[in-house]
Amino acid sequence: MEFSELVFKSSIKPTDFVLGNTEVENITDDTRKMRSRSLYICMPSKTSTTSTSEYIMDAVGSSGCIVHDEEGVGLARKYKIPYAYISKSEDYIKYISDITNYFYNYPSKRLKLIGVTGTNGKTSISWMIKEVLNILGTNTSYTGTLGFHSKVINYAIPNTTPYPAEYLKALNISEKLKMKVVVSEVSSHALQERRLWGSQFDIGIFNNLTPEHLDFHGSMEDYAESKKLLFTELASQSKKLFTGIFNLDDKFGAQWSAELNLPRKLTYGKGKGDVQGFLVEAAIDFTIISVKYKDQTEIIKIPLAGEFQLENALAAISACLSLGYNLKKIAQALPQIAPVPGRFQTVENGKGIKVIVDYAHTPDALEKVLQSAANLSEGKIFTVFGCGGNRDAEKRPLMGKVAAQFSEKVYITTDNPRSEDPAAIAEEIKKGMDALSNVEIELDRERAIYNAIEEAKLGDVVVIAGKGIEKMQIGKESKSYAGDIETAMQCLS
Repeated sequence: MEFSELVFKSSIKPTDFVLGNTEVENITDDTRKMRSRSLYICMPSKTSTTSTSEYIMDAVGSSGCIVHDEEGVGLARKYKIPYAYISKSEDYIKYISDITNYFYNYPSKRLKLIGVTGTNGKTSISWMIKEVLNILGTNTSYTGTLGFHSKVINYAIPNTTPYPAEYLKALNISEKLKMKVVVSEVSSHALQERRLWGSQFDIGIFNNLTPEHLDFHGSMEDYAESKKLLFTELASQSKKLFTGIFNLDDKFGAQWSAELNLPRKLTYGKGKGDVQGFLVEAAIDFTIISVKYKDQTEIIKIPLAGEFQLENALAAISACLSLGYNLKKIAQALPQIAPVPGRFQTVENGKGIKVIVDYAHTPDALEKVLQSAANLSEGKIFTVFGCGGNRDAEKRPLMGKVAAQFSEKVYITTDNPRSEDPAAIAEEIKKGMDALSNVEIELDRERAIYNAIEEAKLGDVVVIAGKGIEKMQIGKESKSYAGDIETAMQCLS
């Protein structure tokens, strides 16, 4: 496909352009992934500290580039690279979506697309849906925090919800692999920035909303409105029979379920909604729930721990029901799913200490994890966690308060400090804790984990929160880190 053909395949027209008779065989927003005949997309972002325009020089010899600022235009001209310039920031990502969809021949038309949004639970819900559908014989891939996963190919992706070039590439790969369904975590950032513009969703799931990303959104109202776009803007764009699935135990879920006019709706909750669930038993490595839908009731043992898995399972079950599967079949599949990596993941050991690694990095998520740990504990709880730098400073004392409430001792440590001082972040966390709280600040994360496990005795629980399966510590200069699971295993052995 020629660059000149792509440039005009959108209702949004370039402000300026210089065309060339160049073939496009690949679209990317990362110059490290470029190959011959690649189209380079310069990506603006509220959260980026640098402009990707500065990498245009790496695109010399490419098929062309799409730019969003005058700097990009100047560099494209300097290096004689064909380009198209979109000056209006509100149009830019929509334009990228339009031309990338055209390049891949609109893959969401032929795939069933499920979007999962909410503050907490997106990964677990999406993973459960993917696992259940594959067990039931419907080839399904996943995109989200854990990367791209299919039965054939797995790889990392740069964001929970990638920008159009990466997201539509994942849909294209899914189609080539003969996937029938793609389930995607949908972040508020992505919805506000219109990264999914033009993708036709069949199902949207909303799980919950608690304070998070307020550095980006500014207020809970703006945060909520961003999440809602999945059920308004994207639902109205879809030419499919869109189904909205809502958690009635969340006030926003209950409100949106009542007020939104959608082709189809399904609700779930603890003893309420179309799909009703009840917790039967919670253990260190499984959860048993009772689920009622219409005239059917099933008792299901899920190989995932944590009382909060009831809420996640009800969302996943609702999605599978909306695809036409009956509750009995879903109930037979759920016990067979693989655990969600880094979500309430237990680290096996012979010392009688329960060690749990979880991605929880919000006050609400940490509280749910620690509540579940408290119900499983025969002894004391030791908590290791930190907070990210250049992100949501207001949540730091709130997380400190939650950790102190449930823990015998808290180890405050480092968790992606970025350009901030890790010691200053730790002190902000500590401000939310009672003066009598048993707390140790150890900024070396590996040492903090070692200290917590060494102090724990038979029957105690060590909760290591914040990173899950992440293996990189992001500071002023990124450095490698073994990972929480690996560090805990090493200490226990």
